[in-house]
Amino acid sequence: MIAKMTSQMMVVGLAMVATLLCLKGDMDSDLYWHMATGRWILENWQFPTQDSFSFVYSGAAWINLPWLFQIGTYTSMENFGYLGVLLLGAFFYVSSALLSWFSYRKISQTAPSLLVWLLCCGLFLLLERRWLPRPEMATHFFLALEIFILVNFCLHSTSTRWLWILPVLHIFWVNSHGMFILGPILMGLILLRYPRQMVIPFVLTLLATCVNPYGWHGALYPFYLRQVSADPIYRLISEGSSFLDSGVSKTWYISWAFWIASLGFSFSVGRKVMGWVYFIWVAFAIYFSTTMVRNLSPSVLMTAPFILAGLAELSARWIRKEISPAYKIIAVSFCTLIFSGLIVSSQLDFVRDSFHFGVEVGTNGDLKDAADFLDAKNIQSPMFATPEFSNYMLWRRKDFKTYIDTRYAEVVPRDHFQKMFRLFLNPSELEKEAVHYQLPIVAINHTLANYHGAIRYFLSSTQWRPVYLDHFMVIFLHNSYLPNLPALTAENIKAFLQKEMQTWSQSSSSQEFVRTRAYKVLVAATLFGQDKEVLAQMENAEDKMNMRLKNLYCSILTYSARGGTALEETKRRHAEKAVVMCAEALAATNDQSAAYNQAAAQVVLGQFSQAKESIERALQLNPQAFGNYLLKIEILKGLDATAYKDEIVQNYQTSLKLNPFQLPIWIDLIQMYKSQGAGEQANATLKMAKQFYPQSEELRVIENIE
Repeated sequence: MIAKMTSQMMVVGLAMVATLLCLKGDMDSDLYWHMATGRWILENWQFPTQDSFSFVYSGAAWINLPWLFQIGTYTSMENFGYLGVLLLGAFFYVSSALLSWFSYRKISQTAPSLLVWLLCCGLFLLLERRWLPRPEMATHFFLALEIFILVNFCLHSTSTRWLWILPVLHIFWVNSHGMFILGPILMGLILLRYPRQMVIPFVLTLLATCVNPYGWHGALYPFYLRQVSADPIYRLISEGSSFLDSGVSKTWYISWAFWIASLGFSFSVGRKVMGWVYFIWVAFAIYFSTTMVRNLSPSVLMTAPFILAGLAELSARWIRKEISPAYKIIAVSFCTLIFSGLIVSSQLDFVRDSFHFGVEVGTNGDLKDAADFLDAKNIQSPMFATPEFSNYMLWRRKDFKTYIDTRYAEVVPRDHFQKMFRLFLNPSELEKEAVHYQLPIVAINHTLANYHGAIRYFLSSTQWRPVYLDHFMVIFLHNSYLPNLPALTAENIKAFLQKEMQTWSQSSSSQEFVRTRAYKVLVAATLFGQDKEVLAQMENAEDKMNMRLKNLYCSILTYSARGGTALEETKRRHAEKAVVMCAEALAATNDQSAAYNQAAAQVVLGQFSQAKESIERALQLNPQAFGNYLLKIEILKGLDATAYKDEIVQNYQTSLKLNPFQLPIWIDLIQMYKSQGAGEQANATLKMAKQFYPQSEELRVIENIE
């Protein structure tokens, strides 16, 4: 009786921990265009086959497989708000987590130990990175359910009744997410071991994938997605990057290494359940995890039951005296409360911020405020907007049409995605594009450094005026559009900053102070030449900061020292403070960003030798961050461009290999080759650059120069 209660308590504890991990404040802006699509389907009672959300690529072919997800999230948002969307996602993710636990219990013959339960919670942390309201929540659920069915079949291969569920499962899966292809692949592996029993369910499953609004085109869609994901431009998106060829965060690498290490527990059990097929199963899971960081979660799901079962077998063999069931219940209850408390405390800042700033939880106030301004001023004309804001406006306004949004794999042509990068690198071309499409409104997210050149260009233009600024967005209007709507003045900017600083001073949490708006507001203030007051306010809060926050403060100081416009007289002081702050942060966290910022601040101070040591440390910590190589080039040029010419070229090449969409870097490298008389290398580099910038006027001019 008590053993049964122990098992039930473990399930309850896992469900509680998993649910709390799902109920977080993170929102992916893709959700907005998904919900807008769900609304369109319900209003038109048809499935989209051509794009109708954009004025640039309107009519482009659109295979929209996740329509069940879109209708579900739209309906949840309409009836229950964002909390309903979170709960919908929690249902699928928690169910997938529990199905993995039940699969392990099918495999293992021993009572679950506390050690196995703790490892299961650890695996949840690997999955949690992707536990967002996204179509892949369907893949998590259906994948875990299929593994449960296949494990049950492998353990009782004489009975095939469970296998007939799989074709029906795949009908729902193919209409929810493009990663449904994982189902037939895993079934195909089991087919190798049990061909006679598996062949008919496998064929029926393949046919079931054609039961979607697009027929066999939809069934083959994953192969198109694989082609898109291999494109270098897609890998510039964080979730599309790979563990093997892109600079992903250290946390992702640690997560991946933890999972790889834990696979060692699984082989003995996996071999008993699946035989030699399990080794192919694991090999596929590892390969799949390396293709994109977003694929780590389904890869973990594929192997989690076997990892847990393997650890249970080892613990039963090596731990001579297991704690009693009663103590186990107490331990699980205690750990559940501790984990729940840690999760909730980490999310309190989000909840507090959401209500503190008058923003409904989950509506993403960073985008909502700018949209409210457009509505209040009756600004209705088509606009150029950065992708995240375009996504939100698709949801906010039924008649909104985008220049570009984040449907990169689904609709947006590669050339148009590439063009967006070029426009921000050449703001005059962005202005021409706005004139070409008769777009009198330009809305830009100012928190991304890639967009700062465009913002500065429009601020200096006599044809455009800024009319709105918050901690996330800046909006420009052409002077011919709504001329009675005045431009922002220095007083407007100052009032905005004072309001934000008052919010900071009233905050009881140092983390809230830094993590919410401090950095964003400083960037906005710097762009508008009023960063002095912001930094003064942050210096007053310096004594509240721990090392993690000092690392971020170091970034802010470095940004002001290198990019500020109103701090010419204080740049050196802030650079000196940044060097000290970064040194303290490095001693405590060994974070590559602290090493990068230290090097950048040392460049401002003219300390190029010290900066070289700092940037080399940053490269040791993260050799895949192309920005590190660009800063090293600047440092080497400051030391002696002639003496370090070969190393400078090597750093140019590495940076372009990691991110080829850097036109100024291509031009610098070509000109450097020409100055050295290396005409052959210059021509080869020019040819490579034209593959990424085929219409570049700058490259055409260089090509015509003898």
